[in-house]
This record gives sequence, C-alpha cells and structure tokens, in this order.
Amino acid sequence: MKRKQSFQAKPKPSTEVASRDMSVRIRLTRMGRRNHSFFRIGAYDSRTRREGRAVELLGTYDPHQEEHDKKVQLNVERIKHWLSVGAKPSDTVANILRKSKIEL
Repeated sequence: MKRKQSFQAKPKPSTEVASRDMSVRIRLTRMGRRNHSFFRIGAYDSRTRREGRAVELLGTYDPHQEEHDKKVQLNVERIKHWLSVGAKPSDTVANILRKSKIEL
C-alpha cells in the first residue's frame, strides 16, 4: 500500500525580491473614444494585460495632433530612470522615443 505524500506549499517570495525580479516594459495603453483614440505611455509589468494597471505613467501620445510638441508629451527624467534600471520599450514606444531624441 502506497502512502500519500503530504503537500508542502512553496514559500512566497517577499515583495522586495519580487519587485527586483519584475520585468518591466514601457508600452502604450489605448484611451479615448471610437475613431479618436489617444495613448498613455507607461511602465508596466510585462505580465499585465494590455489595458492593465501601470506601475507608473510616463506620458501621452495623441496621433491626431498636428504639431509634434502637442502630439507627444513625455516625462523624460522618469523614462531615463526606467531605461537605466532595465525596462524595455515596445517597438512603437522606441520609435516615439527616437523621434523625441531620447537615447535607448
């Protein structure tokens, strides 16, 4: 007769370790109404859904504006911080950052 093995739950990592190992992406979140969308640029945990909660909001992108200054508004200091700690921008955000003269 085989003996049942007891189940032992693995200990959960502390929040300090989990935040250090968190993979962060800088990406867009769609906002606005139908046919007139604008986007928020934010730092997101890579595992969150597309319209999930941001770790930090970093700016906006409105493709319907004419001038580049109104089209893109960025918090450059915080974007540089997130890039320095290893956050990876999505392809679209990388293009926006290049046009705004921010080094990746």
